[in-house]
Amino acid sequence: MTDEAEAATVSICPVCGAAVEPRDQFCEVCGTPLTEEARASEGSAGDAARTMGGASGTEDAFAGAPQTHSTPTAPAGPSGRTEPCVRCGAPPADIDVDGYCTVCGLLQPGPRDHLELDLGWAAGVTDRGRQHPRNEDAFHLELAGPAADFGVVAVVCDGVSSSVRAEDASESAAAAAATVLAAVVGGAGSLADATVHAADAATRAVMALPWTPTDQMASPACTLVSAACRLGQVAVGWVGDSRAYWLGPDPSEGLLKLTVDDSWAEAQIETGRMTEGEAEADPRSHAITRWIGADAPDVDARVITMTPALPGRLLLCSDGLWNYASSTDDMARLLDSQPPDATPIQLARALTTFALTAGGHDNITVVVIDLPIPPAERDTDGNADQQR
Repeated sequence: MTDEAEAATVSICPVCGAAVEPRDQFCEVCGTPLTEEARASEGSAGDAARTMGGASGTEDAFAGAPQTHSTPTAPAGPSGRTEPCVRCGAPPADIDVDGYCTVCGLLQPGPRDHLELDLGWAAGVTDRGRQHPRNEDAFHLELAGPAADFGVVAVVCDGVSSSVRAEDASESAAAAAATVLAAVVGGAGSLADATVHAADAATRAVMALPWTPTDQMASPACTLVSAACRLGQVAVGWVGDSRAYWLGPDPSEGLLKLTVDDSWAEAQIETGRMTEGEAEADPRSHAITRWIGADAPDVDARVITMTPALPGRLLLCSDGLWNYASSTDDMARLLDSQPPDATPIQLARALTTFALTAGGHDNITVVVIDLPIPPAERDTDGNADQQR
């Protein structure tokens, strides 16, 4: 078969974008059914898996947790309003696209000004902060697969304020990445591979946003950090400077920062040109070197995988939080100051309040996930980390 003929027989998965052959019934990367027969088969298998999960004897610390996907936390943006001005009562038509009333000038509460999602052992909070006119952060959090698999997907995206439609970029990227990750976490396949494909799907979603070029603003863009967890395995991926941390059960072992910022400051530190203090004091410190969007460098998301030996807590956040606790030691002290029995939603709220009290100069998003490890999956040799 010629190269041209062979290429003509290859298509792509509609979910993750991986190459698939016409004869394939399922995508080998994310497990998405590609034929009517496969979809019918998956439906029956999924029902059986849910039944088995509910009857499993696995030691489940999350009894009663929902076993179906949650709804994304990304309602519509400030345009297309249906409510009058909360101060003067001006009709929705008098509220501009930025959310300001054109009659009295009041910035209206936006549908994304403050959002919370509490799934029990996983929770997230996003807040507009005190300085920005809108919330350009977005997050997606859902449980995937049978509860006994401890499957959860989390994505946090931070819209780049110097780009157009930043809030739409973060919302679209979070939803697209989560779709890919949930298909794998709830089925089969490599979490690490799915994480790379999820970032690719996020890029395609952002690139598909219609926008009008301007001299002042770049094309739609955002950062992304994701976590895919299943049966004690964790894959974290990132593009940009949104972060992920791991906190084990023993505070004396410290906090583990899983991500490395794709930023100008980090580049200076890695090359030895500046110390951490010098780099962070520079006005260019927060300039990101990688992002999700049309003009982004053509590189894959960075991925780290781990199989924790003991239960722990996973924290994902945008720089609206870590700006006020930028070093790992600072973040560790902040977490140590919280009640040790705080639930994920309580901790997410407390960290959001901390950032607001510290100034709230940026949008703030915090996702907290508790991960007890099923006994059969515990690695007695300790953590096993891989990064690429």
